[in-house]
Amino acid sequence: MSERTWSRYSTLTLLLLAVLPYLNCLGNAYVYDDNFLILKHPALTGPFDLSKILFSPYWGTVQSALLWRPLTTLSFAIGPQLGVQGTLVPHLINLALHAAVTILWYRLIVRLFAREGL
Repeated sequence: MSERTWSRYSTLTLLLLAVLPYLNCLGNAYVYDDNFLILKHPALTGPFDLSKILFSPYWGTVQSALLWRPLTTLSFAIGPQLGVQGTLVPHLINLALHAAVTILWYRLIVRLFAREGL
């Protein structure tokens, strides 16, 4: 098997391992803290404001939490901006981001530990 074919198979395998266990989330509703973090977050409830989304605390008005997750908050804002309500789009976006990070980590590790003749 050529190196290129091996890379494709391993990438596909990792992609399936990253995505398949989480496919059941696509039809689920928001639970627990999702209602507060997504439906009631001050940066997500008004008109789209990228600076507000990227620089507001993760827990919105709870300043004492000291968490800042701008990409997560941005991923929650994309669905409503596309005119889509509900949980499908945010879940798809986060599943795609999870898969992308898995593949990127794999590619990084392969490059870091690549040796001649292996």
